[in-house]
Amino acid sequence: MVCASGEPALSLTQIRSLAKVFGVNVRLTKASTTSLVTLNLEFPNVHVRIYGIGLPTSFTLKGESYYSAGSILSFLAQSSPNAFYTASPRPQLHTDRVTVDMGALPTNKVKFLFSGLASPIVEALLPDTLRPTAPCEKCDIPGVAYSTWSDLPPQRLQTNLAPGEVALLLTYNPKNFRGLNLNTPYVAAVGIVEAGGWVNFPVEKRPTRLVTDPAQLRPDPLNAGNGLLLRMTNTPLGHPTEGIISIK
Repeated sequence: MVCASGEPALSLTQIRSLAKVFGVNVRLTKASTTSLVTLNLEFPNVHVRIYGIGLPTSFTLKGESYYSAGSILSFLAQSSPNAFYTASPRPQLHTDRVTVDMGALPTNKVKFLFSGLASPIVEALLPDTLRPTAPCEKCDIPGVAYSTWSDLPPQRLQTNLAPGEVALLLTYNPKNFRGLNLNTPYVAAVGIVEAGGWVNFPVEKRPTRLVTDPAQLRPDPLNAGNGLLLRMTNTPLGHPTEGIISIK
């Protein structure tokens, strides 16, 4: 895994090797009017929520194209309901087929990686809100900002987790996207657990109240300021609510 940009990335060669293990089809498509090339991954015969994704090249290094590691690994993890991540001593994805070792990464890159892995977990916590299945003509699906902001003084929360675990903080506030009144009421931030269970989250404000029921994050003025803590590591990706943390 290479970190020439902010988020860790996988080379096309590495992706092709993983695709063989997971039974995923790989295609490269070139835009007809530009030189942009899109990487397409597809599950041909597996019952998963997202059958295919298309990713732009993150960067090119020594003639090889690299793509978002978080997007690819979270896509592949769908094929195994009991898949889970670990972060210490090295980030790994554990599935029924194989354990994918993501290599030794500095702490800040581990945070970037897990931020890139967070989207399916967040959507699974609030499926009716973030991925409604009922058809509608004027759906206004709220957005989620995945915070990796380094210019913010971190908000420090204490958990009951062991050092080296990775925690996710999801907050709801209609105006919490850096003070702008945009339809991005959710902010998700990850942090690595330190000694004593303390975690630093790159968010502007501490949650007004920590809740353990995802329903208390649904769009509702009564839920403004609520936050939910979840253990991202050692939690089955098919059952993310098992990782919800209760702080007394």
